Amino acid sequence: MTPDKTKTSYIINIQLMKIIGFYQLLDPNATAIYGCKICKLGGYISVLFLILDILMCNISIYHSRYDFAVVVRYIMIMFAQIFTMIKILFVITKSDVIWKLISFTSIDFLSYSGHQKCILMNARTKSIRISNIFTMFWIVFVALLVVPPIIINDNNYLNIKSKDSTLNQYRYNVLNLLFSVSTQFYNDNFNVFYLFETMSLTLHGYSMVIFDCMLISFCITISFQLKMIASSYKTLGYNDTNTDQIKSEDDQSINEKPKDLINLVLIIKDHQKSMKKIHEIYDVLRPIILVELLSEGVLMSLIPFVILLNANKGVPLTSPESIKFISGSVITTIHLFLACYLFSEIDKYNDAINVALYSCNWTEMNIKFKKLLLLTMEINNANNVKLNVSTNIIVNLQLYTNIIHTTYKILSVINSLLN
Repeated sequence: MTPDKTKTSYIINIQLMKIIGFYQLLDPNATAIYGCKICKLGGYISVLFLILDILMCNISIYHSRYDFAVVVRYIMIMFAQIFTMIKILFVITKSDVIWKLISFTSIDFLSYSGHQKCILMNARTKSIRISNIFTMFWIVFVALLVVPPIIINDNNYLNIKSKDSTLNQYRYNVLNLLFSVSTQFYNDNFNVFYLFETMSLTLHGYSMVIFDCMLISFCITISFQLKMIASSYKTLGYNDTNTDQIKSEDDQSINEKPKDLINLVLIIKDHQKSMKKIHEIYDVLRPIILVELLSEGVLMSLIPFVILLNANKGVPLTSPESIKFISGSVITTIHLFLACYLFSEIDKYNDAINVALYSCNWTEMNIKFKKLLLLTMEINNANNVKLNVSTNIIVNLQLYTNIIHTTYKILSVINSLLN
């Protein structure tokens, strides 16, 4: 069974995947030219374009080396584009693995018939809603940066301090990269440079949409599968099929046991199947997720830092330049919150498994059921599905608050020094 044929039975947003080309990038049967899929070829071309963009950031740093605030801004842009390139390369190189993992998001992935499938249907609704919302966020963010250079008047310039303290004036652009050309040539051929920077920003937004679609779907699937499994554990013994329960059958096989014991075995098998896939997903996604958290944690400090430096230079907060960075700061903060929230939900539902096991009607069961239940609780305690940054740091909402608190302290110190 593939997502192509049964898209309504998958938690992942298949429709969005097809619209943005993510589905075609992963699909092993997608159109290919000389053995290379068109979407993959487009991905490699995007990587080459981003390498050129990163090179231009370095050139911009060199040309603006006498203006500290501008240098910090180009370092921030270069950092963001490097991360964009890493994510695109990750998706391209891991496309076959990610395609296989999509089966995990199927509503029919688990086989026990007693599961409450409505929980996974709610998961599908939530996954589609959140992925669509964040796609719109990135579209609005790109638009906020791309549209102003077109609608503002030609007299709006970016002033870059030179070695002799004179100001070089460049027309306001999307990223305001500095090219190895004269200011006159840049301003006269503004449309060419505008197109280049628009493509750079669009690639950044596109990579974020692809990654969000994948991360949101996988995390919500994990959370709601664990929630559904916990719900199934909790209902054991509280049904009408257990009235023929026999108390002393120590020498009989599982097939001869009461139905609740058989159901427990089936749920355990589903739980193990789910945990195996969860560990596979973590093994694949852990490096890129940690890089993303590091990147956004740094950007959360750099973007407000640039805003403070610009304010110190007299740039008003209502200027297009300030609005650009404020919107970037807002969406970065929300995006980091989303990642930490999703992993907190996974931790919450995984911790609820043992509570659900204890909440079943185990006191009315025979000794084999109780032993198996105890063993399941011990195994669940040993299963670590927490995403760790280090031995003591776990990706959850507490990490998010710590990052916010640290960023605030850093910016408070910087603001005091500037004043």
